[in-house]
Amino acid sequence: MLLRFNRSIDAITQNGLTNSPRKPYLEGSAPPGADALGARCAHIAAECGYFDQSHFIHEFRAYAGATPSEFLRNIPTP
Repeated sequence: MLLRFNRSIDAITQNGLTNSPRKPYLEGSAPPGADALGARCAHIAAECGYFDQSHFIHEFRAYAGATPSEFLRNIPTP
């Protein structure tokens, strides 16, 4: 579980849930009316071995004390 969580932290912080040359499937725009952050979280969840997005967010909150989006908001920008 900790390895999976560490992979998700790496995916979120290194790729920032934003455009990344390393992860082209995370770059695409969300379909009309869809939550872009949620779609990217779903891809990260699948990539890191979580059963689904809710499993990812639940476990992320348990270890980080925040959801992935809250976690990203609290990272200082350079």
